[in-house]
Amino acid sequence: YSGIVDVMLRGRLSKAYLLRLGAAGVFRCLGLERRQSLWAIQGLPDIASPLLAPALVLDDPWEGLPPLSEEEELMQEYETTGLSVDSHPLSLVRDVLQARNMPTAEGLKAEMSGRWISIAGMVITRQRPGTASGVLFLTLEDETGHANIVVWANKAEEFKREIRDEVLLCVRGQIQRQGSVVHVIAHQIEPLRSLATPPGQRPRSYR
Repeated sequence: YSGIVDVMLRGRLSKAYLLRLGAAGVFRCLGLERRQSLWAIQGLPDIASPLLAPALVLDDPWEGLPPLSEEEELMQEYETTGLSVDSHPLSLVRDVLQARNMPTAEGLKAEMSGRWISIAGMVITRQRPGTASGVLFLTLEDETGHANIVVWANKAEEFKREIRDEVLLCVRGQIQRQGSVVHVIAHQIEPLRSLATPPGQRPRSYR
């Protein structure tokens, strides 16, 4: 493709579709970062016909536009594609988690059975087998791997809103080892964003 207009015409794409492609970073291959491509696409018609090709001119991708921050780039990737090949959401807050002595999923493997810890991650699975008497199994993912969380039925009921509605969670619980398999038995569950709340306003502590 020679440029965004060429993509629009040959792909018979609407302006709205181009904007989503721009937000996903597709036009990096044409030398345009997300913000530049979105700026340039704004001047195009909603739907383009090949008959109008000579009149289709992109707005100048203004070089003075500040680049997106790493957090903004990540947000755009998850909103448009549902994943990121560049970084993981937890990597952006790892300094905060380390300051609170919260291990990574990989670091969890070295923890002793019976120890109380706090861990954070992105929920990628929620499973409640019919034979588990109401026990819920969560899988949390961070930039290093996966952590298995066991939520007893009473805790699943107590924290059902957090479990149901939140994607990024902090879990405090007790390590349980079965050979090489490590689980965390959940005692408290909170949204990851609660870590940004001033300590005096947080309902529970993760220290």
